[in-house]
Amino acid sequence: MRSLVLALAAVAGIAAGEAGFRPPSVPLFARAPFYSVWSAADRLTDETTSWGANGASTEVVAAVRVDGATYRVMGQASGPDEWTVQLGKDIPGNDLPGMPVSLPENKWEACQQKCNATGACSAWAFGPAGCGGDPQEAQCWLKSSSGLVMDNSCRDFGTRPTGRGFPANTTAQQLSVDVLPTRTVYSFRAGGAVVNLTFTTPFVPGEAMEAAWAREASMLDVSAASADGAAHDVAFYFDATADLVTDSIDTAVAYGVYPQSAGVATTGWMQASSPQSFSQMQGQDRVSFGKLVLAASAGWSTGLASGRVVRRVFASGSTPRGGQSIFDSGSSTPGTDNPVLWASASVRVAAGGAASSVGGGTIALAMSFDPAFSYFGRLLRPYWTTLYSSDQAMAEAAVTEHPAVLAACAALDANITGRLQAAGGDDYRIVGSMAYRQSWSSTTPVWDPATSSRWLMLKEISSGSDSQTSDVIYPAFPLYGWADPAAAWQMLIPLMEYANNGTDVQYNLAWAPHHLGKYPVGDIGPSQQEQMPVEETAFMLISLAYLEERLGDGKDTWLPRKYWPLVDTWGEFLRAKAEIPGLELCTDDFLGPIPNNTNLAAKGIIGMGAYARLMRARGNDTVASEYEALAVQYTKFWQDHCWALDHYQLKYSDPALLSWSTKYNFMLQQALANINQTKPSPTLANFPFASSIIQTELDYYNNHQFNKYGVPLYSEATFAKADWFSFIGAIMDKPGFLRVMAALRAFLNDTPQRVPFSDWYDSISGDQRGFRNRAVVGGVFARLYLGY
Repeated sequence: MRSLVLALAAVAGIAAGEAGFRPPSVPLFARAPFYSVWSAADRLTDETTSWGANGASTEVVAAVRVDGATYRVMGQASGPDEWTVQLGKDIPGNDLPGMPVSLPENKWEACQQKCNATGACSAWAFGPAGCGGDPQEAQCWLKSSSGLVMDNSCRDFGTRPTGRGFPANTTAQQLSVDVLPTRTVYSFRAGGAVVNLTFTTPFVPGEAMEAAWAREASMLDVSAASADGAAHDVAFYFDATADLVTDSIDTAVAYGVYPQSAGVATTGWMQASSPQSFSQMQGQDRVSFGKLVLAASAGWSTGLASGRVVRRVFASGSTPRGGQSIFDSGSSTPGTDNPVLWASASVRVAAGGAASSVGGGTIALAMSFDPAFSYFGRLLRPYWTTLYSSDQAMAEAAVTEHPAVLAACAALDANITGRLQAAGGDDYRIVGSMAYRQSWSSTTPVWDPATSSRWLMLKEISSGSDSQTSDVIYPAFPLYGWADPAAAWQMLIPLMEYANNGTDVQYNLAWAPHHLGKYPVGDIGPSQQEQMPVEETAFMLISLAYLEERLGDGKDTWLPRKYWPLVDTWGEFLRAKAEIPGLELCTDDFLGPIPNNTNLAAKGIIGMGAYARLMRARGNDTVASEYEALAVQYTKFWQDHCWALDHYQLKYSDPALLSWSTKYNFMLQQALANINQTKPSPTLANFPFASSIIQTELDYYNNHQFNKYGVPLYSEATFAKADWFSFIGAIMDKPGFLRVMAALRAFLNDTPQRVPFSDWYDSISGDQRGFRNRAVVGGVFARLYLGY
């Protein structure tokens, strides 16, 4: 079945960053689990750009020069360009060869000058050979690293300036920031010109854009126009630091420039000098692995240089020279010399209001993580390696194919924002636009030669770093299943292969797995799982039933036959456990196990109905009818054992009469009911749970539990989950859904924590409780998933 992508809506895309809405954090280069650069500020010049998963400084800067005056447009101003000098005891280590040296001038200034003139020197120490020695016999030590511990007053010690920030205190006036599903657009006033920056990450589903999705590249386009009707000279500068490919500012970096290719500016690259192993990367937010590659259209000059030097060149009114030419030292440590990949271009803006492209094209900032994933000993390469011979070719294709890709992104943005607007108004459009890129950027496509298939690997960001976590895919599934069901299946294949003993690890559990290991590694055995038997098994069956309808042709079962016995095992497991789950974890594992959790039981019962659908697809109507009847029977037990006054309780026969929980799993029943309908049903589905049960719960939330920023997860706390809140909103009537989206928009606008869309927050205060930048925010697409 065709994905949504190129079935274009006639509605123009409307920006999320409109007046009256303040994004908590803005995606810039948000592409993959280990490629995630955001701006956590109202203005792009207020703070250094940061890493999505943990907020660590990840410096990317930009500036514009209009008629000779330089303005910052991205990143902070640099601090004083002075050496840091202090008294202390130099702990021996990291001396350059031949140290110490005696100096004719017995002064620390002479030692600093010698370090300044020595390319590999990052720090110096000056003083007597030992504390208490003759100060007239002081010596100079030149150091390769400044990361030294000091105590006592014994020697003078100096470290180089870092070269961080841009040397221009004047900032362009930010006019607006607009967050769309695949693009972020900033507009600035600088002198007599208006300058627009467009950051694009082409998460465009469908075969036509498969190569663009595979390339781990995000793009930056710059345009300028006259703001006062006069002509202006406009020059633009951009650079990216090795922060993107290192886990520490003190990590040594290797770098180089590729040979020139026709039609593309010279391509440069940087990577950690000693990349981490897969075992070292397991479970980390940032890693020293991968290669950062910059390519640009031919109208740009590009190069590799000391950030401290090249930024000064542009700020002073000069044009940097392309190529690897203006390092002022041989240092390769970001904390001292700050090597950068840079691009610069200029344009004469004509009188009038017409916009001109700066550089006549785009800048591609690409990442090469090769190999990308270790799957039970098999090293899986990124999918783009099946399409391109090298990372240079991949990055340069991102440049040469960009016009078509940018048009596809604009069309997709119009489609999605139009659909969101029609289903839920301005608030839904804004919330959905904030979620789209974040959710997809938790994934990366790889190629598995063993199954000759493309897989989409997922990282559980900021909450454990597990790989292919089933109950993280689940809340995000409304986006994945709605936007690109083929990609949704590609996420499930690694779990299916593992559970079906397609690896060298014997999987012997009767229920579905929770995850594969710590990203980017899959290596755990069944006993090492975080066991959620009913939770994961029901999800797998429900998602497979959904995909059977979306990807199948109705003539034969879509699901490969080799998985049928596995699916039957899962069906039998739910038959035994769905009605009364016992003491089990559910996806909200931070709550701990809840005995006979009624929301979990509901999911298991709906999972039985999903298994019945799969059996019908296989032509086994007898078993299908048996499971359908059992599912209805289980709902009667469910209703009898958790009803309390005007709602259904948190757990069966709960002595706390007023206990309750958000029964977000009811959304799954509606999703399966609506899948074959040309338009969503105006009434709630009746199988397996009676619609009256679901409506009673929805009324209870709306009438008794709705706080300023949403409905709490359960009766024992005031925190909410944005994904589950969206699930219950999706099955409400239109006024109820609009109320849910208004609360979510208000949370994003008001929350004091400047982090990428957090899914766990307090429903009263709006404070982030935990989690950031997770895939699960794809759950806000549940209303569209239901067919609206």
